[in-house]
Amino acid sequence: MACIACAPGRFASVPAAFECGLCPKGYYQEHSNASSCEEKKDGDLVLDGGIASVKVPLGSYIHCTQLASVVAAESCTFSPCPAGKYGKNPPDEEPCKDCPAGKSSFNSSIECVACSKGKFAQNRGTDCKNCPSGFFQPQSTDASVSKACQECPAGYSKDGPKGESACEDLNFVHPEDCTSEQYLNDTDPNRKMWICESCPDGGSCTQNTAKWTTRGPKFGFWKIPERQRGQDYWKEVFAECIYHPACLGGPNPSLKGRYFYSNGADRATTTMADDLNPLNRNHSNTTCATELGFRAASRLCHACAAQYRRQGSSECARCPATGQNWGLILLGIFLIASMLVYVVHSTLGEGGEEDLSQSVQKIMLNYLQVRLLGSKSF
Repeated sequence: MACIACAPGRFASVPAAFECGLCPKGYYQEHSNASSCEEKKDGDLVLDGGIASVKVPLGSYIHCTQLASVVAAESCTFSPCPAGKYGKNPPDEEPCKDCPAGKSSFNSSIECVACSKGKFAQNRGTDCKNCPSGFFQPQSTDASVSKACQECPAGYSKDGPKGESACEDLNFVHPEDCTSEQYLNDTDPNRKMWICESCPDGGSCTQNTAKWTTRGPKFGFWKIPERQRGQDYWKEVFAECIYHPACLGGPNPSLKGRYFYSNGADRATTTMADDLNPLNRNHSNTTCATELGFRAASRLCHACAAQYRRQGSSECARCPATGQNWGLILLGIFLIASMLVYVVHSTLGEGGEEDLSQSVQKIMLNYLQVRLLGSKSF
């Protein structure tokens, strides 16, 4: 009887084997009469029957199914990763992964990229969508989720097409068109009538977003409520505070070098909310310096907050703790009692004692009284 060569996909590792065996999972053999099988490379898959291996394209994933007709055999194929997902390099049997929110991919991709200008991706594993009308998205380097689409500001068209990277300018005056000594008067209902005007005394107009409706005070000034302003409604907007550090606001060079934070920073020129949080003050902030003990929204920021008391004529200091108050009361009672004891003891100690000078004074007074009475009787 003659020997039969093992067919491709099979092998016989020992002489006089009863039959040729199938190449195990992950192995293949392209040739006949083989005594072993070759291991597939990473990113390849073995064709049915183990007769060959093929390279899987990047951006795909491999999926295999068990063959019921043949023990320990499987059938493998591959599928490209859809848009919004990405595959591994080299490909394997792990499913394609979702791109993070704000990023997406094309079909058969191995990486995700940020959505292009005018687009966003709100959820993971989704394709980029156009920003809605009246919104824009100006960049393509960072992840762009739904909130990355910014609404067109006042003065720009809100009826433009979807997927815009910028808004159409309607040639209105914008806050950034005003100088550091001006603000945008946005009170007229007709947007075309908005103009830049000189900043009133005490107002902070250093930011290019200063508008009448949002303009705040400088450091040391307080914004007067509209109903409490005088006849010059448009100019008498801010009042100088009694104690300048009580009123937060934008930089005020005129008060430079007078008030300092605990770390040495100048309160009038350094934008700080308090000693612990540097570089965190909003220039349009009209609240009072509560960290100094002043009551928020009080007139001229002059009233002290709860648990604080007046110190001097215009500052506030924290009230002593309950234990300290009781200690001061008991100390006062002790001092008063000690004074009473001393006075009583001194008075009792002097009782019944009289020196010669006091006796002479009494005799002379008695003599003069008698002489005066005698002279009036005649």
